[in-house]
Formats: sequence, C-alpha cells, structure tokens
Amino acid sequence: MAVAGKYREKSVLKTTSDPAWLNLRRAFLEINTEKEFGPMTTTILRQACRMFQAGGAALLLANKLTGMLEIAAVQNISAEALEAYRMQPESTLALESPGQEEDSSGALNRIRSLGAGFPQQVILPIQLQNKIIGCLILAAAHFLENSKDRQERLEIFLEYMAQAIENAYLIFQLRQQNSNLEMMMTRLQNTQNHLKRAEKMALVGKIATAVAHEMRNPLTIISTTLQLVYEKMPAGHSDRELYAAMIGKVRTVDQTIKELMNFARPVQIQLKSVKLSEVIARVATFIGKKYAGHKLELQVEVSPELPAIYVDEEQLQRILINLFLNAYNFLPEGGTVRLAASHAEKSPWLDFSFSDNGPGISPEHAQQIFEPFFSTRTDGTGLGLFLVKHLLEEMNGSIEVNSAASQGAEFRIKLPLEA
Repeated sequence: MAVAGKYREKSVLKTTSDPAWLNLRRAFLEINTEKEFGPMTTTILRQACRMFQAGGAALLLANKLTGMLEIAAVQNISAEALEAYRMQPESTLALESPGQEEDSSGALNRIRSLGAGFPQQVILPIQLQNKIIGCLILAAAHFLENSKDRQERLEIFLEYMAQAIENAYLIFQLRQQNSNLEMMMTRLQNTQNHLKRAEKMALVGKIATAVAHEMRNPLTIISTTLQLVYEKMPAGHSDRELYAAMIGKVRTVDQTIKELMNFARPVQIQLKSVKLSEVIARVATFIGKKYAGHKLELQVEVSPELPAIYVDEEQLQRILINLFLNAYNFLPEGGTVRLAASHAEKSPWLDFSFSDNGPGISPEHAQQIFEPFFSTRTDGTGLGLFLVKHLLEEMNGSIEVNSAASQGAEFRIKLPLEA
C-alpha cells in the first residue's frame, strides 16, 4: 500500500493545483533539465532548501568502490563541520560488494543515527532499489512539523532525487566510456598510420640502398679520374675551371648517396625522458665550434624549468642540426637563428619554435618542403627536412612551417611530454 501511495501522489503532480505540489513539480522539471552531475546536485540542494524551508543543505554520496561518503554539494553549511562529520567512522556505508553484503535496513539505521552530530540538522537517507546511496542533510528545516502532506512530498522528492543522481552517474559513465573509446580509436589510427609509414619507408630504403650501391663504385672511379686530371693541369689551363666544377658536382652526388644510405638505414627509436634545454645546449656547443668563423647569431630561449619530454635524445639532436643546416644554407651573413619553447597548462605537448630571419619560404614551396628530394637549392639533396619530419613522427611528435617570402621561416614543433 505504501508503494501504491507513492505512485498515487506522483500522479497528483500532473493534475493538482495545490501550490506545494506545484512547487515539487517545478523542482522536478528544473532538476531534469540538468544533465551534468555537478550542476544537477547544486540544483537539488537549492530546490530542497526552497521547498522545505531549510537554512542550508548538503548532499553526501557513497563512493561506489569504497562505500565512503563523499561531499557532492553543499549550501550554507560549514564545510569544516561537514568534513569532520564525513570522516567519522560511522559515515562509511556498507554497499553490496563481493564478500561483503548488508541489507539496506542496517545502513538505514546507521544513517539516521548520525543526526546526533548535527542537533539543528536532519539526516535523511537516500535509497535506490533498496540500497542506500547517500544522505541529504537539511539544516533548520520545517518539514518535520506534524504534516502528512509534507512527509509525502519529502518521500517523493527523495525517491526522484535518487533516480536523478543515478541517471546522471550513468550518463557520466557513458561519456567516460565514449571518451575512452575515442582515445582508443585515435591510438589505433596512429598505429595504422605508423605501420603504413614504416612500410613505405622500408620500400624507399630498399630502393635507395640498391641505387646507392650501383652508383657509388662508378662514381668513385669518375671522381678519382677527374681529380687526377685536374691536379696535372697547369694553373692557367682553359679547362681547369670546367674540371673544378665537375669535381664539385660529383661531390654533391656523392653527398646525396651518403644521405640516401643514411636514410635507408633503419632508425631504432629509443624513447626516454630528457630536458629540451640540455639537448639544445649540446647542439649549440657543436654548432658554435663547427661554424665559429661564420657571423651567425644563435638565440636560445628555452627554460630549464620546462617539463621533460619523451623522445630519442640522439635523433632529436639530429633533427636540430638538420634544421640549423637548412637555415644556414639560406641565411645572409649576420643572420639570426632563434630557438624558443613553451608549455600550456595541462597540454600533453611541449611547443618548440625554430625560426630565422632569412629570405623565408614561398606558399607554394611551403607545401612541398617536407617531401623527399624537394629542394630549392641547386646543390641540395631534398632529404634534410623530409628526414626531420619522419624522425619527429617516429617519436610521436609533429612539425609544420609558418613562413612567407622575405619574412623569415619558422618551424613549429610539438614534442610529447613524459607520460
């Protein structure tokens, strides 16, 4: 009969003109509009205080794993007193779990006994399908007056509140699972892309190795012959300049073959936690010694306080040197190379910028610079930036170019943080 009475009162919500029941109906509608867990619990407390003339309220829900009551929302009740109450040993509810079961009456009696901690407040258990899921604390509420109507409205409110909380929790779980699924799909897509790149690189590597092997032996003979003829020519010979140019071209081809063979060699990526500032310091020392006679300025704005990145240190040095060589080939005397890094809060990436004040890159060339064998220099191999992009992708990073003709070039790199 008690259950039937509840359903009877719920039907009254649709037909009654009683202001108290209309208030309850409006409260349900407002709670129902909130789909997010946090705003919904705040709305529940606001409506409870309004309907039952409470000076304050708090909602405590049992953790589904530990059974410990946790503060979900509070309004006009001392947070210190509430936390002290929550930490009492009695405030642990026994939820149904493997090896530990308790009927709802035991938890119900313990919840009601906790009211002694709040003489001016009332502790109300929240039940769902005969299980205690938490409690509602109302401060200085007037619903305890001897009114059957108020008691009925309170029972319906608590029942509806329990169902709304459970629905919000289920929605939260679904969103969490959907987020996890999207993350797994992204990882799967990244893995598939990685495998495709690996297959492509393996094929290109085999071709490069074969071509380099076939070309290197005859090229060595040609280079040696040209060098011998050139050295025997008198200083004023008319063909001496021509032979010098041919020797230079042969060296360019030989350098291309070396880069092809380096490119064809499989790269073993060994990821570890490193500080970008320390890697840059080592690269800057190497560049400073190698290009000591060149009037180039290297500006480094990378704080050692930045979080560690998870990369292959040796390959990162190779990337930085390749970027510097690329800039060096285009910079005028007195040019500047600037290295800067930053990290946005909660971002899984370290943002790194490598820029110069050289002639820049035209929009049409910017779309091609990471393709193999593309170069705007007559003696360029077109493999430097392609290798940079490849190595960064192997380390789960990325690179893009931001440049315009005559305005310098900037390479924006994202490096993954240590997990």
